[in-house]
Amino acid sequence: MRLEVKIPTATMLKVLWTANMSKGGMAIETPHEIKPDTRVKVALVLPGKEVLLSATVKHCTPHKNGKLFFVGVEFDELRDAERTAIEQIIGTVKEFRPKGQPKNEDLFDDSDIDID
Repeated sequence: MRLEVKIPTATMLKVLWTANMSKGGMAIETPHEIKPDTRVKVALVLPGKEVLLSATVKHCTPHKNGKLFFVGVEFDELRDAERTAIEQIIGTVKEFRPKGQPKNEDLFDDSDIDID
């Protein structure tokens, strides 16, 4: 089965990669219920480019609206060509930082937040 993830810009791919995909998987919204352990192909579709990744469904949860499902997939080990393709796309994204923010500062650093 093929699951298509349409990604309108390289910036969106960078956000997905940084927040989710680089950890080995992602959640995909689909109209189809897919049983856990099903092997799938995830097509990351960008304007003028497509990267096809192999994955295994880990869970499938019905959406509240009853028409869609959230499918959690775990990617197989990325081949060098797949990783390179993703990194090349991400590499085209310019970094945006507030004025005065150092280049090496982590935008997602939450070490200053206390959770009790």
